[in-house]
Amino acid sequence: MPREIPKALVIAKVKPEKPTHIFENLPPGGYAVVGIHDRNNSGQLDRNLLGMPKEPVGLSNDTSLGISNPPTFGKALFELKESGSLKVKLNPF
Repeated sequence: MPREIPKALVIAKVKPEKPTHIFENLPPGGYAVVGIHDRNNSGQLDRNLLGMPKEPVGLSNDTSLGISNPPTFGKALFELKESGSLKVKLNPF
């Protein structure tokens, strides 16, 4: 999914002591969230020779990652109603 062309992209730096980002004024609809811990501040998700992440990454819906299970927008899609909160767990690789 991170390689798909986004319709909207937000790059937000968060503080280690409070790794939180608030999206404001989002209209109801379908969204997907990707969280990446860019350990080396390269501005991109580093990958190994097999294309697997070398840095912690997480997706909405706890979408799993794997060589035979690449993430997609559809797998990470969730419906935002009026308001809500979402927790994305970063998985180390």
